[in-house]
Amino acid sequence: MSLIEASKNSVIISCARLSFSFFVIKLIALYSGPEGVAKLGQFLNFISLIAIFSGGGVSIGIIKCVSENTDNPVSLNKILSTAFFITILATIITTFITFFFSLSLSQYLFQDTDFKNLILVLAISQIFIALNNFTIAIINGFIDTRSLVKIHLSASLVSFFVVWTLAHFLGLYGALLALIISQLIYFFISSFLFLQSPYFKWDFFIPAYNKKYFLVLLKFSSMTLIAAFISPILQIFVRNYLAAEFGWQEVGYWQSVSKVSEAYLMIVTTLFTTYYLPKISYVKDKKKLFNTVVETFSFVMPIVMFSSLCIYIFRYSIILLLFDESFNDSSILYGPQLLGDVIKISSFFLSFIMLAKSMIRIFILSEVFFTLTYFVLIIFLTKEFGLIGSMYAFTLNYLFYLFFNIFIFKNYFKGIYRNVI
Repeated sequence: MSLIEASKNSVIISCARLSFSFFVIKLIALYSGPEGVAKLGQFLNFISLIAIFSGGGVSIGIIKCVSENTDNPVSLNKILSTAFFITILATIITTFITFFFSLSLSQYLFQDTDFKNLILVLAISQIFIALNNFTIAIINGFIDTRSLVKIHLSASLVSFFVVWTLAHFLGLYGALLALIISQLIYFFISSFLFLQSPYFKWDFFIPAYNKKYFLVLLKFSSMTLIAAFISPILQIFVRNYLAAEFGWQEVGYWQSVSKVSEAYLMIVTTLFTTYYLPKISYVKDKKKLFNTVVETFSFVMPIVMFSSLCIYIFRYSIILLLFDESFNDSSILYGPQLLGDVIKISSFFLSFIMLAKSMIRIFILSEVFFTLTYFVLIIFLTKEFGLIGSMYAFTLNYLFYLFFNIFIFKNYFKGIYRNVI
């Protein structure tokens, strides 16, 4: 599949997800204001944590291993049976933990125990979320973006009606409940399409332990779990810190800008998982790999920069369209956030090489280190500049991360980039 075709499919997938995301944000902004948007961010990060841990963090490993073994059915069966074994085991553990600590989790996430039952529903739903992620990872590994387009379009359309109905009758609580139900909708649609695919085999869903592939997947699992754990947990910590310093109203402003940023970058992040990661995992020759990175970077980054500029210019219109006039004070936060987005995506092109080429130790250490520096920068810069300091921290931290990745990139392609540049 060409980069152009993959990009086209990524745009379609992202538009479906964007539309659904914006629809949810708009509803919550209307029903609950900035405080509701802040709590939406807390819950979405918690769902992300659950999704990763209940699947054992093997999705990236599945994508890489499937893309490398599409012509080797014996190895493919062993890989996916082992991955399924890890998924089931992790789901059982995560379900019990979420179920028994539901009250404490509700209090920590929302400073309110009224959301306990919502977390219990999420605990019960974890098996479906894990199976959906397992299925999606296989489809990604085969670079079957056409099926991914069908899944996201269909699931987003059905989820629209579920969210609107529950939010209308139950407000914020109903909207959050609908987000759980939307995960189940994704599961049923992805399963239906996977069953019809030419590469589907029931053998993939027979759990088995293969030591060789267990250790291979465990490497990716450790990388994914560290990265996936750090990001949502950090976001939750940051929200709680900002809420203590400035109040939930201000956190709602911060969250609204972060959601706009996350939403428009979804096209790029989707391209990373559906095309870029499988592609650079498959390529063994360093010169070809270098050319793939440069080609993708040259195609994507001008689009990211142009999109960021447009969002900054039309930020007041975007605020009114996606939220309402009560979010106008967030306009000052867009500048540093959008600059940070450009730097962030630039660094991701390089950091994904660590994932694709199994640089486990350095990847984990870098994730932990730059998470700590981000939180330290948040504390220091918000005390100096107020809420906008959190955006300065975001941009500055990703600038440091970009320099680090350039160093790794130059060392990995030593001798190659000198001959090309």
